[in-house]
Amino acid sequence: MPFLDRLLADIEHGPRRGDYNARDGGRTTRQLRVVLAGMLGLAVTHGALPANPMRDVAPSAREQRAEVQHLTVAQAVHLRQRVRRDTMRVPDRRKPNADLEEFIDLLPGTGCREGEGLAIRPVDLIDLDSDTPLLHVCGTVIEPRTTYVERLHRQDTTKTRDDRTLILPDAVATMLRARIERNQPEPTAPIFASRTGNWLSPANLRTRLRQAVQRAVESGNEEDLALAGTTLHTLRRTVGTLLAHEVSLDAAREQLEHRDPSVTYQHHVGKRLIAPDVRSTLDQLLTPLP
Repeated sequence: MPFLDRLLADIEHGPRRGDYNARDGGRTTRQLRVVLAGMLGLAVTHGALPANPMRDVAPSAREQRAEVQHLTVAQAVHLRQRVRRDTMRVPDRRKPNADLEEFIDLLPGTGCREGEGLAIRPVDLIDLDSDTPLLHVCGTVIEPRTTYVERLHRQDTTKTRDDRTLILPDAVATMLRARIERNQPEPTAPIFASRTGNWLSPANLRTRLRQAVQRAVESGNEEDLALAGTTLHTLRRTVGTLLAHEVSLDAAREQLEHRDPSVTYQHHVGKRLIAPDVRSTLDQLLTPLP
């Protein structure tokens, strides 16, 4: 334990160590901590160590946890307006397709990861025309990675390998019905598909959103400037923040499919500008004295 503390502190404060030259301001140990925790955890699993010493290592004094980036309700509504086809249309050119516009409606209505949203098939929708339309989230789209993943494809499990069933807002159900009626996909084909009917790449939508946000920010409007840095994952954090603040942390955890509520709280719930109004509860401690 003292050895690990000294090692990480030396790296963070910048003196020369081994093949690494001294550096003013030191170096981050974030990735090193993850690697060491994994290695030592594996040693514990195989009985080489009684416990993982990384659990008790002092936290980094160099890095502070960044605030969770999320959108307010008003900002999320404004983003949806900015990615509308009419808004994004370039004069004298054909309108862009509806993929981005409708995908930006799907994510804040479900809290899905981008790969999960693109993996939705008609067969995953249950009672779409009923008063309680359901979405069975049971897969994700995997992007190609050099030497790891050869092609874009659908994986029949989610990131955490846990399925979940979500109740869809009416607006999302209406949008999905319209896409199915318009494109007539097969039951196991993607609802969000490329021109050739294949799975749509998340990178495609990330690029289109980045371009839309950049154009909005360049306008200089205060509402548009607030959208700077917005990504598809920002919408997932927006859902987590809204549910945690307006319903409960447990509701946010289940919607986002986290096993550990601390993951939801630390990484997907933004800070309140004002603490909740709990005066009626606190008043119990302030009853008039006799």
